[in-house]
Amino acid sequence: MPVLARFFVLTLLPALIVAALGYTTVFGATGWLHRQRIDAELIAANHHREEVDADVARLQRETDQLRNDPTTLERAAAEDLLLVPKSSTVYRFDDAESTAR
Repeated sequence: MPVLARFFVLTLLPALIVAALGYTTVFGATGWLHRQRIDAELIAANHHREEVDADVARLQRETDQLRNDPTTLERAAAEDLLLVPKSSTVYRFDDAESTAR
C-alpha cells in the first residue's frame, strides 16, 4: 500500500470520522445546542403555564364569590355597571386632571 493511501486510511480518515461525530454531537438535529434550546423553551412554557394556572385560580375564586356572595355581586354591579340600589346615595368625584383644566 502506498504511503499516501496508508496515511489517509490510518490517520486522516479516523480524524475525519471523529470530527464528524463531534460536529453532529454538538450542532446536529439532536445535538447539545438543540437540546439546550429545547430545554429553555420548556422552562419558558412551564413558567407561562404556571402564570395561566394562577390566573385561572383567581378567576375561579372571583366567579365563586360572584355566584355565592350577594354583597360581592352588588359591589361588582355598582363598580362595573354603575348600578346601585334605589335606596343608595351616589357620590361622584372629579379627578384632579379634569378640575385642573
